[in-house]
Amino acid sequence: MSKCHIIIFQVIKRSTASACRALCYTVLLTLYAITALSGQSEDNARSKSAFHLKLGGGASLQTIRDQAMSPLLYNGIQIGIYAGIDVRGVRDLYRMDALFWLGETSSERSGRTSENYTYTINSSYLWRVSPDDARWNWHLGAAVTNWGSFRNHQSLINSNFFYDLFFSTGLTAATERHFRLFRRDWYADWQIIVPALTYGLRPNYSGLDVAPPDDDSFQGFADAQFVSFGKLLNVKSRIELVYPLLNGNRVGLLYYWDFFSTSIGAHPAQQSMQSAQLSLHVLLSKR
Repeated sequence: MSKCHIIIFQVIKRSTASACRALCYTVLLTLYAITALSGQSEDNARSKSAFHLKLGGGASLQTIRDQAMSPLLYNGIQIGIYAGIDVRGVRDLYRMDALFWLGETSSERSGRTSENYTYTINSSYLWRVSPDDARWNWHLGAAVTNWGSFRNHQSLINSNFFYDLFFSTGLTAATERHFRLFRRDWYADWQIIVPALTYGLRPNYSGLDVAPPDDDSFQGFADAQFVSFGKLLNVKSRIELVYPLLNGNRVGLLYYWDFFSTSIGAHPAQQSMQSAQLSLHVLLSKR
C-alpha cells in the first residue's frame, strides 16, 4: 500500500462520520427543494422512449466475514460514487448501473481495520411483460454483472491483501409504478438480479496462516473457476424513487443491496453492501 493510499484512508477515517451526516441532510434538503420548486410536464413524467445518463453519490454500509482474513465480522461506512444509463424503449429497457465505494471496515471485538476498494457494474436487458394499461409494469430479462472487492488488512504482516472478483450472468426481473404524491408525479421501480453462472476468483492464501511475505497481492486468474449456486449465492436488489423534472431530466434516490455467500477457494466468505445514492438523470435523447 503506497503512502498516498495510506494518507487517503486516514483522511477518510477522520471525516466519514461527519460526511455521512452532512450527506443525509443534503439529500433531504435537496429533495425538498426540487419537489417544491421544480415544475413537471405530463409528457416528461410518462415519456415512453428516452435515454438518460445517471450521475450521483452517496454512502453505504459494508459488512464482511472473510475466513481467509479473519473469523470476525467486519463492518464500516463507505463513501460511494454512482454512474449509469437507462435506455428505455416502448416495451424494453436497457439499464447499466456502476457503483464505486471507498472506505474502511473494522471489527468491534478486535479493533482491527481493513482498507477497502469495492465496485459493482450491473448491465441488464428487460422486456415488459405486463399490458400497457397495467398499474404495475413488470419486466423480465437477463443480466451481466461484475463485482470486485479489494481489502488491505492493516494489522497483518504478510498475506494481508484479500479480494473477491466475480464475472456473472443471470436472470433479472423488475417492476415499476407511476403515482401522485404531494400533487407531483413520481415513479418507483424495483429490480432484482440473481447471477446463475459466475467466473470467480478468491485468494489462495490466508492471513491467519504462515505464508511467504510476497504472497500478499493479486495472484492473477490461475485459480479462477466457473461456479453456480452450489459455490456462490448472490442476490442484487435496487429500489429507486424517481422525480421527473420539467426539462426531461430526473432526480433519483436509489437504495442498492448486494449480498453474496461463497465457498470459492479454500476459505468461505460472506459480504453485504447496503448503499443509498442520490443522482441526477440527464436526458440525452427522447422519442
